[in-house]
Amino acid sequence: MAIAQTFQQIWSHELTAASSPLVIDSTFGLTTLSIVLTAGAGTFTGTLTSGGTPSSAITLVIGESITVSGGSGFLLDGITITTTGTVSILGR
Repeated sequence: MAIAQTFQQIWSHELTAASSPLVIDSTFGLTTLSIVLTAGAGTFTGTLTSGGTPSSAITLVIGESITVSGGSGFLLDGITITTTGTVSILGR
C-alpha cells in the first residue's frame, strides 16, 4: 500500500522597524499566520470593515504568539503588521 504525502510550503519573514509596515493581502497566498513580537512594540490590524465596523489594532506582546487562520483554505487578506522593533512571521 502506498502512503500519500502532502507537503505545504512555509513562508517566513523578519519584519523590522525599517521595513514596517507589512501589508498582507490575498496575493501572498497564505491561509495561516503566526506572529511573534521579539523586540520593541508592534500591532496587528485587520484593514477590512465588517458590517460598517472598522478593525482596531491588537497590541503585540513580546514573546506571545498570535495565530490567524482563514479556515477551510480561505486566503488571508487585509492584514497590516507594524513594529518599532522586530516581528517574526511564519505563514502557510
